Amino acid sequence: MLFACSFLALVAPVVGLWALPERLSHGEMAKNVKVHELVSTAPNPESTVKYATVPLNHDDSNSKTFQLKYFVNEAAFKEGGPMVISMPQEGPTGGCGTGTVVTTLNAISICPQHRFFGDSVPFNDTSVENMRYLTVEANLADMAIIVNDVKKMYPSISSVVAAGGSYAGACSAWFRHMYPDLVDAAISYSPPLEAKIDFHEFDTSTLVALSSPDVRCARTVGKLMAAMDRQLESNKTAVYKAFGADYQLTSPSGDLDFMYGIGDAVATSVQYGQKSTICTVVAPYYEQEVDDSQYVQILADFVHIGYGQSYFHQCGYNSTCMRGETHANVADSGRSWLYVTCTELGYFQTAPPSGLTARPRGLTAKQFLGQCDYVFPGLPLISDDSVADFNRRFGAGVMGNTTKVFELDFSDDEWKMASSIKEVQRSQWPLSLDNPFMLLTCDGCGHCGAGVSKEKMSAIHEQILSVLKSWGITAPRARNTLVV
Repeated sequence: MLFACSFLALVAPVVGLWALPERLSHGEMAKNVKVHELVSTAPNPESTVKYATVPLNHDDSNSKTFQLKYFVNEAAFKEGGPMVISMPQEGPTGGCGTGTVVTTLNAISICPQHRFFGDSVPFNDTSVENMRYLTVEANLADMAIIVNDVKKMYPSISSVVAAGGSYAGACSAWFRHMYPDLVDAAISYSPPLEAKIDFHEFDTSTLVALSSPDVRCARTVGKLMAAMDRQLESNKTAVYKAFGADYQLTSPSGDLDFMYGIGDAVATSVQYGQKSTICTVVAPYYEQEVDDSQYVQILADFVHIGYGQSYFHQCGYNSTCMRGETHANVADSGRSWLYVTCTELGYFQTAPPSGLTARPRGLTAKQFLGQCDYVFPGLPLISDDSVADFNRRFGAGVMGNTTKVFELDFSDDEWKMASSIKEVQRSQWPLSLDNPFMLLTCDGCGHCGAGVSKEKMSAIHEQILSVLKSWGITAPRARNTLVV
């Protein structure tokens, strides 16, 4: 699933709706997912839009160039203050906030947009030929250009802090790793730092989270999915109709799209700190057996209420839609993020090879690679060798060798299983003063801190400022005024 989340701890306190991916924001779930603080990328009267001229191909000095959007908010900035650059998410950017960390540091706040997302699609072209320039490395090179441009506009900037959550969190760590002379420190929330093709640990983590505080929730979800698998074998047409996904019966990639949407529906509730929603739905069946068709209807009702009646009529769960939209500002449909996963990162959320599962058993890496081949015909796909090469270049899936990266993970978040796993599992933990790591363990603590209490988040913000201070990143000192 596309796992956008805004970086917490940079703006003034506000309680509002989480920036869920658009395809997940049409039901009751979006109303219940709350945050305490985040960098808003919505239009902001204090932020100014800018454009950086960046090459389509950073490896070609004669490459065509295009304009990459970013926002500047200098409301809190004082001469000599640092720059906080919020690494771009896999979605549009419409503005830039300030807040706790930015205002405390008297920093300038920068919010760029990612190439091939929002309205930063080079030449309005998302064909396979053009999208070969959509890479993690190109994104980081774009950010380097923006940082240098802003430093020229504000020459008193004292240091650069990269910040982000989720994919943007990984990019903040990778930015520090790849550009240590340009980026002085990184704050990285829930970062999936390790590329991997078969990411079945994600689903296992979902079930572990659902087992607390009541193990019967995980057990019943497991029984429900087993019933779903049996119904997909014996009564597939009725199952698709129950979810309003009839069109996927004849779609070339319909089976993958449907099973992926089912897996997302359960996992999202855990990922965004709302696992009680699915547990409440299945609680009446902890000790009551129902037939397989009833289990299917229970899950269908959960999807319709939680995510809206049109859940399976969106481009994000329709590979044919993503395959065909190649010459418009269509990146928000998921095509651009799918390209990144198909070529570099993987993160294919498969069902575990054995034991209980919270998603249909038919979700395999082979199925996902088949989707990639269908949406992007002729594209060289991700492989074991390419993943190994990526991880070597970007820190081998652990930031222990890159100093001044503060990584924060959360116990219920499935994405922690692609984070600095040695730290997450407290195995061969390379903890040092220059490599602080925090795993917040609490029931309901989800992705980037979704579901975390306001008090705990306030404590995290204090830690961030303390860590940055230990690295010499502070607000500029007030100048002494001579009184005559």
